Amino acid sequence: MVEGFARFIEDQLVEMGRRGLRFDDAPVPSLDATAQLEPAGVLLPIERLVDLDHVGFGRLGDEPLARVQLRNTIVRLELSERAIFYEGG
Repeated sequence: MVEGFARFIEDQLVEMGRRGLRFDDAPVPSLDATAQLEPAGVLLPIERLVDLDHVGFGRLGDEPLARVQLRNTIVRLELSERAIFYEGG
């Protein structure tokens, strides 16, 4: 949870000087990727995300589960279970 929240804040802060103190900047990479991953059904279930401990984190897979083309950049991400954890879920 801490890592996902930190990633969200990190992405949102990039444009806060321009947009003001808001947390709804949809083009940020973590929100863009998460929004695309949800319909694909590859996000971590909230129960697992909340209950994940250090051992459980170590067991997260590193094999690609999904490919995401970010909408506001040329970046294409191949996301493993561990990368999905860092994107926010």
